[in-house]
Amino acid sequence: MVGASRRLKELQVHSNPDSMANTLRRLPAAEARQPGPLSQLEDVGTLTFVTMGADIGFDGWREGLGRLQTVLVDRGCRSIKRFKAKFEMEPIDRRIFPTLSAIETFTRTVCVKPDIPVDISILLSEEHLHETEYFDLGLLCDVPTRPEPSPFIQRHIQQMAAASLSAFFTVRPHHLTNPGPLDTPSPAAIALAHSLTFTKVLDVVITEDDDVVYAEEEVQPDPVVLNHLPHNAFPAARRLIVNSREAKVMGRKMVHKMPAVKEIDLSVTDPTEEQAVGMLQALGRGRHLERFDSGCVMGLGEGGVTWGDMADKLPTISVLEMFVEVPEDLGDGDAAGEFGIACVRSLLKIRGIKELRFQPIPNEAFKRLVEERTNGDAIEGLEKRHDISWGGYQENMLILKPLDT
Repeated sequence: MVGASRRLKELQVHSNPDSMANTLRRLPAAEARQPGPLSQLEDVGTLTFVTMGADIGFDGWREGLGRLQTVLVDRGCRSIKRFKAKFEMEPIDRRIFPTLSAIETFTRTVCVKPDIPVDISILLSEEHLHETEYFDLGLLCDVPTRPEPSPFIQRHIQQMAAASLSAFFTVRPHHLTNPGPLDTPSPAAIALAHSLTFTKVLDVVITEDDDVVYAEEEVQPDPVVLNHLPHNAFPAARRLIVNSREAKVMGRKMVHKMPAVKEIDLSVTDPTEEQAVGMLQALGRGRHLERFDSGCVMGLGEGGVTWGDMADKLPTISVLEMFVEVPEDLGDGDAAGEFGIACVRSLLKIRGIKELRFQPIPNEAFKRLVEERTNGDAIEGLEKRHDISWGGYQENMLILKPLDT
């Protein structure tokens, strides 16, 4: 039917660019000084990634779009009035730059004017159907510089950021070079960061690429690029999850951009006490957290956690969960148990605590000592009364809920 047409105006179909090019190639090319069979074509339908159950990659999609562009030009088409695309991109990451560049070239070449409506939808693969559209902030470390992103590209990345329901930053090996794109962002990266606001994002996750190799001494890169996000870049985000050992500094920067954050999870990072409490200090006294999970705090002195000494400088916390590594010099006797008691005593000074979940590793001496000192709702050495229970794996975690108000 397409091959027999000479006045084709609209194609309301879903097709990948190569399939569309192969279909339109059935029409003859325009003769010299003649308008051509597609001179009135205004709409080529929706360009997708999937056809007949087969996926194509981003490089293939962009190359196909270039071939479609050539077919249209050869047949006299410079009359497209709208552009629609649906493509699978999980996440929205550095691949978006060449993809949007190809779309911009297409619209400038075959469209009636460069500012036609452009509708780009993001699809999720079957394995990610349960997730929401999400955005990888790591693309700020891969912003092209020659040339820099055009206003068209910036505008559509801004729209994708505003539409995303979750965001994350993937730490990649080249981010950790010194200097590198994380601590020495390009002017183009700074300009793009300034323009991004994630109005719908509820969760912000910092993770790492599988290829990240840690140095013998832990390196905490200064993520200067994050300084250039707007102060309220994540106005509705309630939870920050840090899943990278290299990203605790990044986490502290991120909480400054999350005015509504209520939960912070460091559970897989094994922070030092300075790093863990530093996250709370970044929030400051005037904030409130519903939950803070510090992960396993490492490298403590024999006196244990000392957060209670600075409680007036920290946010209020409703639920605090913490594992701690017992110093090896304390052995596995009463000294190790007293270490745990000292930690609990300090943590209970944090303002607003409604539930403390605490476990030293190893915990045998601590658990024995707590059980020996428990009398009803009181534990010798701790002030006030508590609902006392054990939970977690093999019920090795002490759970305290203050009863006194």
